[in-house]
Amino acid sequence: MQTDTEERQESDKETLGTRFDLEEVNTCTRRVKAAIPAEKVEEELEKSYKELTGMVKLPGFRQGRVPRRLLEARFASEIEKDVKESLVGTSFSEIIEERELKIVGEPRIENVELKSGADLEYEGEFEVRPENNLGKYKGIEVTREPPDLNHESVDEELQSLRRRASKVAPIELSEAGPEDQHHGHYSLQREGAEVKAGETTQFVPSSCTIDFFRVEDLVAKVEAWDRTSDTPLALDVKAPKFYPDEALRDVELQLVFTLEEVKRVELPELDDEFAKEVGEESLDGLRSQIRKNLLERAERTVEKKLEDSILEVVEAEADFELPETLIKSQMNRMTLEKEHELLGRGLSPEEVKEKLAVEGEDMEKELRRDLKRFFILTEIADKEKVFATEGDIQERLQLLAGLYGLPAPALREQLKSSGKLEQLQANLLQEKTRAFLRKKAKIKGDVVQAEKSSDADTSPNEKKSPDAGASEAK
Repeated sequence: MQTDTEERQESDKETLGTRFDLEEVNTCTRRVKAAIPAEKVEEELEKSYKELTGMVKLPGFRQGRVPRRLLEARFASEIEKDVKESLVGTSFSEIIEERELKIVGEPRIENVELKSGADLEYEGEFEVRPENNLGKYKGIEVTREPPDLNHESVDEELQSLRRRASKVAPIELSEAGPEDQHHGHYSLQREGAEVKAGETTQFVPSSCTIDFFRVEDLVAKVEAWDRTSDTPLALDVKAPKFYPDEALRDVELQLVFTLEEVKRVELPELDDEFAKEVGEESLDGLRSQIRKNLLERAERTVEKKLEDSILEVVEAEADFELPETLIKSQMNRMTLEKEHELLGRGLSPEEVKEKLAVEGEDMEKELRRDLKRFFILTEIADKEKVFATEGDIQERLQLLAGLYGLPAPALREQLKSSGKLEQLQANLLQEKTRAFLRKKAKIKGDVVQAEKSSDADTSPNEKKSPDAGASEAK
């Protein structure tokens, strides 16, 4: 006698018993013709109608006692639609699992036929991961470039910190200079008639730009303008080709700007007090921390270049076809996104079409390269047992949660509900496989973390000597 647990386990193992023929159309494409036994179809229909009868109320019948013939008369099309979707989805998944197929992209299911008392038949076409004929991928010889970091990089980062900590304050109009913000509004005129009015804006003369309009000699014109008077600044301009108002594109106009106030960006002094405000004890400590952060960033860039160099070699040796239907669908999606971007920048439909015609070939070339690398890395991960573990996912979620200011569990739930958690795991697997290739490569060149020029931590007489040998991670 079977226990409840044994019955459940046997039920869990039960399948639909789909009969099917699988055809290899080409290297990546498969076509299936399948039939789900009539008894399984009837079981699913009966189950659906039982669930429905427990919810439907009809005059003259108690809830749960409505005859199936009446339910069929009213709800047959909805029930059959749901049953077809459920059974075909389950059946297709069982076929994929039974044949251990590694499907890519979305399958195309068609010719689904459900007739009373008959098998449910359907056809499907889908693409699978290509058979990857990998060449050599371990021990690839590459050259490491030294991290690209110098004293100027630290100064640039310091100035960037100053700008982020800056404050903007109004100043007297008479004190305004080419680097100050001029706030106000402008109108556009054409042959003396106003064509656009009330456009609020602010500009910095040295940028030689006011909103969409380029004015090469803007600094000189602003200096010659009496900002302390009520007289507006009149400028001859030409609307660019991407101007939002299509009727004004490429048109010669006069921009009339009325000044309301001038503001100046005030930068904090670079001293120990500033360093404390951004979390360091002293200015020297801040410089040291910036240098450390920049060096880590530069080293990550070096590591990525190494991985790309390795992948270029592996890619050249790998021989396999790519799934063309997947490429077509990806290209359609990328093209649509690019269209929206270009239209959002103010280009006309004709200009968008011209631009896509020029860029389309490069977009497809890049897509094919990225897909080929994806399949290569996936195949290597399978062969070398490289995994993105739950610990890896949790660590990345913690990092992202800190960046977004969210609790890690809440971020995980957001990614899961949007279907992006699997993508996160796939990205981690690709990263770990790239790192695996780098560790197994023969790396020649400078492995010392050196800067191009001396900094505060290095005396002028110190020299950092490169390691002339090669390193190989076992």
